[in-house]
Amino acid sequence: IDSLSPGTYNVTVIDAGGLTINQTFSILDGTGICGLKVYSGLTPNNDGHNDLWIIDFIDLYQPNTVLIYNRWGSLVWKGNNYNNRDVVWNGNDQNGKALTDGTYFYVIEVKGGHMESWVELSH
Repeated sequence: IDSLSPGTYNVTVIDAGGLTINQTFSILDGTGICGLKVYSGLTPNNDGHNDLWIIDFIDLYQPNTVLIYNRWGSLVWKGNNYNNRDVVWNGNDQNGKALTDGTYFYVIEVKGGHMESWVELSH
């Protein structure tokens, strides 16, 4: 079932042997993106760990736009069709200059929704 309206639903499943299970769940109204795993840290120090900001399952949401802002709200990096390979944030600004350590804020935009939060950059 897809395209459910926000609300609380009760589902009953009965198997061939007559066993029954009931489950209640809620669909929330929102603009979030289901299934993405976004990590809250980036350490681009060339040690092979967290040198790139990987967003798990972003390939399921093409096209997309990823925006990175500094603490003053200025856009410092933008990637269209982020894919963790060719388009991936490595802690540099849009001109390739290393950004200073600190907290940055991101917005991930996809068709039908968006996600926003923060990421900590530490070299």
